[in-house]
Amino acid sequence: MSGETSHPEHIGPYRLLSRLGGGDAGACPVHRATGPDGRDVAIRLLPPGAEPDLARMREVLSPYVVDVLDGEPGTRRPYIVSRFVPGRPLAEHVAEQGPVGGDVLRRMALGLAKALAALHGAGLAHGDLGPGTVLVVDGAPVVVDFGLTAGAHVPGDVRAWAATVTFAATGRSDAPSGALPAELRPLVEAAAHPDPAARPSAAELAEAASGLV
Repeated sequence: MSGETSHPEHIGPYRLLSRLGGGDAGACPVHRATGPDGRDVAIRLLPPGAEPDLARMREVLSPYVVDVLDGEPGTRRPYIVSRFVPGRPLAEHVAEQGPVGGDVLRRMALGLAKALAALHGAGLAHGDLGPGTVLVVDGAPVVVDFGLTAGAHVPGDVRAWAATVTFAATGRSDAPSGALPAELRPLVEAAAHPDPAARPSAAELAEAASGLV
């Protein structure tokens, strides 16, 4: 993963190896680390006193969402431990290789919708879905840095899905829907509807996107 800087230190039983890019790193920096068993993990440091619902986060099981393994919420130095994903942020992927298209784009749209459906099904919202919080692994998306936002932000996640798919396809989150492949336009336009109540659910997006793959 790119954007790593050396940062030897310990957080609980985990030894920090380097700082990773992606997401809102200033507010909740993410580090690559090793655990007591020698396995590589990613540790997200949280604001003091932050109390994410660790139990619910660990219940989210999806190939498109990073696995949460451990954590210490509600402490002076809270953190969340997740599986280390050897991918690159979507923002870097598009910057270096150009926009995504064809079957890869359709699978990415489906994977992101399934990721949000898994989060929302567990009573969680992402709150910051975008090119910096989606890692690309062998062409497939893996969503990271979730769980700090209340479920009330679910419609915002759906709109963020539209912006992220648009970015993947064009290199711009605010590109007009006309720049998208014709088969994705209706889904993106529905997900970006100005009225949050009129947007489809993530599960509905996933069902519709599955018909395109």
